[in-house]
Amino acid sequence: SRPPNYQFLQERRREAVRGQLLDYKRDIGNCDVKTSLFESSKHHYVRKAVERRVGADRQQHQAQINQGRCRFKQTLETEKEQLLQEMKDKMKEMKTERLSGMQERLQFLQERSERERLQQV
Repeated sequence: SRPPNYQFLQERRREAVRGQLLDYKRDIGNCDVKTSLFESSKHHYVRKAVERRVGADRQQHQAQINQGRCRFKQTLETEKEQLLQEMKDKMKEMKTERLSGMQERLQFLQERSERERLQQV
């Protein structure tokens, strides 16, 4: 049959198992805390990496926009200069044509005046 201190030994075994369970629960709790800290650190790291990447992409996009604006401004300036030159050339051409027309009219009037004078004489 059973030894006289059987119940005492059973109780000690139960206490030892209970202690092991408590240690196991504590270890799991510590592991959960460590995992939670790791996850939050990982989340923070990933978020910062994404922010850096987005910031770099935003800067690159802004630089491209600025380059496009600069090219557009240069194109507008070139077109403006070309239009001004065309207008100046057209004005010179118009002045030349007007002068030529006036000279022809003057010559015509002088010839007519001369003919009329000759007819009267």
